[in-house]
Amino acid sequence: MNGQLTIIALLFIFFSASAQKQFTNVNELLDYFETNSIDLQQSNFDIIEANKAQNTSIIGVFDPQVQTSMSFINNIKLPVSILPAEFTGGQPGQTTELKTGTQYNTNAQQQADIKLINQEGWKTYQLAKVNSKIQKTQKEVLKKELKTQIAAFYYEIVQLNSQLLATKKSKLAADTLLQVAMAKYNSGLVKYQDVNDANYNLITVQENQRQIEYSINQTYISLKKLTDIPQESSIKIEETPTLIIDRKQPQVYNNDIEQNLWSLKEAYARLNYQKNTLARMPTLSLIASNAWNQYNQTLTVFNGKWINNNYLGVKINFSLPNSNSITQLFKAKIDAQRMRKSAEEFMINQGLEQKELEINWQRKYSQTQTNAKLLELQQSNFKTNTNLYNEGQLPIDKLITSFTNLVNAEYNLIASLASLQLAQIKIEIYNQQ
Repeated sequence: MNGQLTIIALLFIFFSASAQKQFTNVNELLDYFETNSIDLQQSNFDIIEANKAQNTSIIGVFDPQVQTSMSFINNIKLPVSILPAEFTGGQPGQTTELKTGTQYNTNAQQQADIKLINQEGWKTYQLAKVNSKIQKTQKEVLKKELKTQIAAFYYEIVQLNSQLLATKKSKLAADTLLQVAMAKYNSGLVKYQDVNDANYNLITVQENQRQIEYSINQTYISLKKLTDIPQESSIKIEETPTLIIDRKQPQVYNNDIEQNLWSLKEAYARLNYQKNTLARMPTLSLIASNAWNQYNQTLTVFNGKWINNNYLGVKINFSLPNSNSITQLFKAKIDAQRMRKSAEEFMINQGLEQKELEINWQRKYSQTQTNAKLLELQQSNFKTNTNLYNEGQLPIDKLITSFTNLVNAEYNLIASLASLQLAQIKIEIYNQQ
């Protein structure tokens, strides 16, 4: 029985481990996101739709309109024509009624209209072509934006995990301090206030641990939502921030993808304005018709003599501007001007954003180096103060203050390390082309 329980437990551990997604560095998580993201999959639909619109818009340049119709008519009452009576042998000045046509008519007709000159149609095709490029570029921009957000959650978890480990060590130290205070109180060396202060310190550290655990769980949920990982799936981030004393500053390059997107948007707005302008221009079409008609006095659809008539020619279409077309033209003009200004604003902000990334990395790097030195000082202070307390030369409140400073110094170093790594990966994502 015990053997069966052992096997079941091992199987449970195996399947739980296989269902858990583990990430030891941020690139593993970003690769997973890129493969499984529903947001990116949905953007593929926009690309497919834009490509289909581009392929079909070439037909709109010629705008072929072919109509085929067939009809059978029973003229229950034939039309009557009023003619002078002398045409049928009657008296001058009188009229006579004459029925014209046949009772049964069958008609089959084909008509075609193909544009030879259609400037608006060409602009529509160019718009579809640019829009296809916009959709592809927007996906790349979206990917970089989401990667940056994911990296922020990733390193927040890295920071919290490391702070949790530090808190667990601090809890052991706080518990040891409480035991020392209890021993000194039992020996009559200190007042019970020392025990209360040490116990208060331990409770504070324990609550810090619980708060960090809550924060870790909340951040995992936010990360799952962003990466489209189901709630029932378990993920684990195992990276630990490392201190590198001599770290080389990464170079920031131009964000060509987003720059290209704004160029495409500006081109699209300009083409749309040109399209609305050319909508006033006439179009030249090739028109053709081929018809067969049959006229019968008896009820028949296909039996009888077919009479053919056809024509071939050209047609010019010209539409006078109306309030709607004038409004659309004015709006397209304003949109083109607005988009040009937005593109100019992006070019200005791009240089500032690059500088901001560089300064942010430098700030985080300097902060990390300083926090590392401060931690060394606080470790030395706490060690010295612990010895002084054990020797009865330092009150416990001073020792607890030293302990708190040590914990905060370790927290600060962990936070600055994670922030530095985040600043690094933000530059790497920004540089991706």
